[in-house]
Amino acid sequence: MSRHRKKKHSKKFRRTAVLAAVAAAAAGILIFWGVFYIRDVEVVGNTRYTEEEIREMVMDGFLDRNSVYLSVFRSHIDMEDVPFLDYVYVEYLGRDRIRLIVTEKNPIGYISLNGTDYYFDQDGVVLEAVSERSALEPGGTGLAGNTPTPSAAPETADTSEDEETVRVTGVPQTSGNRVEAQPVTPSDDSQKIRIQEEEFSPSLSDLPLVTGLGCESAAVGEKLSVADDSVFNTILALDRMIEKYEIRPDSLEFTQSLTAILHYGDIRVNLGEDSGLEEKMIRVAAILPKLEGKSGVLHLEDYTEDTQNILFSQDEQ
Repeated sequence: MSRHRKKKHSKKFRRTAVLAAVAAAAAGILIFWGVFYIRDVEVVGNTRYTEEEIREMVMDGFLDRNSVYLSVFRSHIDMEDVPFLDYVYVEYLGRDRIRLIVTEKNPIGYISLNGTDYYFDQDGVVLEAVSERSALEPGGTGLAGNTPTPSAAPETADTSEDEETVRVTGVPQTSGNRVEAQPVTPSDDSQKIRIQEEEFSPSLSDLPLVTGLGCESAAVGEKLSVADDSVFNTILALDRMIEKYEIRPDSLEFTQSLTAILHYGDIRVNLGEDSGLEEKMIRVAAILPKLEGKSGVLHLEDYTEDTQNILFSQDEQ
């Protein structure tokens, strides 16, 4: 055999060997991909985004459909570019199963300045700034047909229209009693919040608008400038009780003396100073349904465990 023919045969052999190796590698990859292709995804810890949105955020590429690749090379995914998310941890459950454990940022309320909403945490640090809203204001159970109806002890209320002051009696006085209320389910449109130009829409309807803090400016990552930092503890406590008793207000107002006032449509609930808030919120949940369609102030600023009568001052017509 001539040298030329041997060389040609050798090149052909090497080419065949390379093609065979590539084919074997491709077959191995396909088999590996098929065996570990993700078919079942469990999402836990998410409250701001739906399970489907979390899956789309994490599994946005071809390789991200493989359980081994995702759990080994992307086990801790930084989500700092997504509003209200911190990170997602990927847990391997089986060859075709993973769990996505979501860690969120925890805002307790927001202030509105110059058309922008600044969401802050329990330390008063601004977590996110939302410049455009395409939904109803958060909360807003109001008193126009959506007021929760607590199942509590019978109450009596003199609500004659010609009186400026309404005296509500029969309010349950036992400390620690929980007043159950029917949850208010917001419409789908009320949960669609457009955050800048983000593809996904976090649910923010549980966070109250806070007014009266005296902030003239705000920036993401910076602490809100307030006269007394204890106001953030009050907001956090009220936020938890508002969720517990399912009586989401339209807004939460603070006066210069840090007196807290909850706004429910035309009803203002004056809670006074940060004391006995649990008992006061129980009374709020019990009394609100009695005030449907009215306008005025419910006075709880001087409420104590010994209080028998709670005053509601109607606005002048």
